[in-house]
Amino acid sequence: MSDAAIPACREDARRALVLGHPTLNGLDFVEYRFDPLALPGRRHVLEMHFLKPAPVLAPTDLVVEGGARILAIGVVATEPPVGNDLRVFVTEAGDFSIYRLRVRDPAAHGLDGLLAAAPVNFKAGCPSDLDCRIVRDCPPPEGETPPLDHMARDFESFRRMLLDVARMRNPAWRETHPAEPAAALVELLAAEGDRLAWMQDAVGTEATLETARRRISARRHARLVDYRMHEGRNACGFVQLDASGSGTVPAGTRFLTRITAPLRGMQARPGTVIPADPPPDYDNDAALAEATVFEATARTRCDRLLNRLWIHDFGGRACCLPHGATAAFLFATQGPPNSATAVRPPLAAGEWILLFEAKGPDTGLAPDADPARRVAVRIARVADATDPAFGAAMTLVDGEPRLTRLTNVADPALPLLRVEWEAAQAPDFALTITGRDADGAALPWVGQARGNLVPVDHGRTVLRSTVDGTLPAPVTRGRTTTLTLPEAPLTFQPMPEAPRFDAQGRLADARHVLDVPASEALPAAVLIVDAPAEEPRLWQPVPELLASFPFDEHFVAELDEAGRAQLRFGDDAFGRRLPEGSAITARFRIGNGAAGNIGAGALVHVATPAAPDLADPADPAAPPAVFPPIAAIWQPLAAHGGEDAEALDAVRQRAPSAMHAEQFRAVTEADWEAAALKLPGVAAARAAIRWTGSWHTIFVGLHPAEQASLVPRRGGGFDLAPAFARAAVAALNRWRLAGRDLAVRAGAYVPIRLEIGLCLEPGHFRGAVLPVVRAALIGRGGLFDPALARFGDTLWLSRIVAVVAAVPGVSSCIVRGFHRYWDGPAGELDTGRLILGTWEIPRLDADPSRPENGVLVLTIDGEG
Repeated sequence: MSDAAIPACREDARRALVLGHPTLNGLDFVEYRFDPLALPGRRHVLEMHFLKPAPVLAPTDLVVEGGARILAIGVVATEPPVGNDLRVFVTEAGDFSIYRLRVRDPAAHGLDGLLAAAPVNFKAGCPSDLDCRIVRDCPPPEGETPPLDHMARDFESFRRMLLDVARMRNPAWRETHPAEPAAALVELLAAEGDRLAWMQDAVGTEATLETARRRISARRHARLVDYRMHEGRNACGFVQLDASGSGTVPAGTRFLTRITAPLRGMQARPGTVIPADPPPDYDNDAALAEATVFEATARTRCDRLLNRLWIHDFGGRACCLPHGATAAFLFATQGPPNSATAVRPPLAAGEWILLFEAKGPDTGLAPDADPARRVAVRIARVADATDPAFGAAMTLVDGEPRLTRLTNVADPALPLLRVEWEAAQAPDFALTITGRDADGAALPWVGQARGNLVPVDHGRTVLRSTVDGTLPAPVTRGRTTTLTLPEAPLTFQPMPEAPRFDAQGRLADARHVLDVPASEALPAAVLIVDAPAEEPRLWQPVPELLASFPFDEHFVAELDEAGRAQLRFGDDAFGRRLPEGSAITARFRIGNGAAGNIGAGALVHVATPAAPDLADPADPAAPPAVFPPIAAIWQPLAAHGGEDAEALDAVRQRAPSAMHAEQFRAVTEADWEAAALKLPGVAAARAAIRWTGSWHTIFVGLHPAEQASLVPRRGGGFDLAPAFARAAVAALNRWRLAGRDLAVRAGAYVPIRLEIGLCLEPGHFRGAVLPVVRAALIGRGGLFDPALARFGDTLWLSRIVAVVAAVPGVSSCIVRGFHRYWDGPAGELDTGRLILGTWEIPRLDADPSRPENGVLVLTIDGEG
């Protein structure tokens, strides 16, 4: 065995010493070979290789040492040496361990004592991934381990521990004054230890949604369970302008709440219009510090004819626009009061108008008007019309027109403009047009309209750049690059589906859809990145980068606890990495949350746009717009929709359950029906899964809540409107499983023929009772209201009788006809019910022009 006194060396120089010695010889290495054809006793051969000519050795001079399972291997014979080699025959082969072949008396044979033995590997021919070399390890000396306090986690404990170690290493050091260099170094190390300990604790704290304290961490945790934490959204509203001329209010025009002090460079408080020269200093002017700023969301054309619009009542009395109205006839006036002329207002599709109650319907006084009866509607269609009963010439009394009947057919008739809007914007109240006072006298123009209505939302546009130092440089840590916006809070606003921007980063698309949930609002920020050797490029925000391709110029805006926005960029796998050395210009808005929910009438100032802002970003080649002369500003409706950023506690409660609340997967027919009922505008749904030859198809029947979503078929029946059908298919596809097809269609509408004979109570008149009975059956909220119909409902005769009998003035009724319109009676009166199929929906419109949609016959049998 080896001598423990001999040192272990990584580099063996002994062989070189022996080769240079005049007499010493040494064993270099030993190889094992197996010869199966040799005679017994000579099959296992150890070949000894010496540094110099091999000595003559007898079997008794050699010994094989070592072994794990095979021990005491004997030396049988040796052969005369040949050059530096000597063959030795042993009894058997050893195991996988390392053996040593040693010369018993090395000095007697002229061998060096250190090179008188060599390792033997009997399994060197077996496959192995290990190096056969024996490594002599000389580990470095272990240093002194100071007495560390693993409970030290703050500055004071780290400082105390470091001072103890310093005194242990240098007992003569006693100076611990803070100004002493060694003490200052100790405090610097303690501060760094405190920072590292805080980071370790923060990493553990931010590792789970339940313990996270930072908004960015909670946002990312929630996104892992498919919950999108929202950062709030800005408020929106409308401003009505009284213009003394024509012009255009560009998108981005600023409207402000009341300013109570003179602006910088001015002697008095500003009036309605704030001039563009000198430009207001929103960042440094104290007079503007408390003002809330709204900006126009769409380019709006203004005209003085739209200051006041009149809703035509066609000479009726006690008239109103009913609840849910979707159209009105309007006219405007021009000229002096004694010879005014009615004209069609210059309105076009896409513009907004205000419908409001201008006076009390019972008193005719403006202070008695109900401010809740105001609604802004966006015009969908316009059409020219006239009323030949009235003339275009009229007089104005207290600013209100007095219509005159047309007696001379050669005179021009009253010109009207029919405006229509979508049902979703219809007023949820009845707007009185002509009221009556206590004496029964008519009170005209109770309900009025106004144009020049500008949609606005909360937030002020800010421009910052890394070139002038107003925007900090981006920071890169690893593969992540972030950019912090200097002002807060960043505005989150509704955006178009595919927004377009001009070269300055201004939004080229008008924003009219402003009432969206906070979870769908996007940050109002874009970047113009001027990278070296590239043209300036526009970078846009996205909710997350997981759907971004490597070359998409996107970023994600994340808000920290102070409301500062950190813009995070891609890594060339999910979104493009921000090029190094780029000059960045940020165009963003500040102003967000519930602070923008100001009351009606709060916006009283408009800032004249600068000359560059008058250019149309959608058409840069067009001449700049002319800003209209504005005489007055009126904010008729309170700003609404502003919502603060979602609180961390709310995210902790909602995110885990939201993952299970709605899974976009429909398997059964009931799943498909539930999914269809979640679509907007769907009153009822029916689903069926059928094998269609090569795959399963899900047939979904929809019953829209609005008649406008149905298209009549020739000969009866309805189809879904193309736009409604496309939207339904697109929305339902997210529930569809792979390998299944989807077909969406309208329900099978079954027209009903219903004939009822009524007997009236004494004192009630036919003309008063019949309309009420008809409304109870087919009116809004009636028994056969299309919005209340369901697939496969059984119509019970008892329900019909109960509804009719409950009408005041009806003493009794008898049903004489109750069956499908296209079929004859099939015993429905006898059984008291009409059974409908799975895909069938009852229909009773009682429209004489369309009997195929149901017929209602009401007769009066008499009194009693």
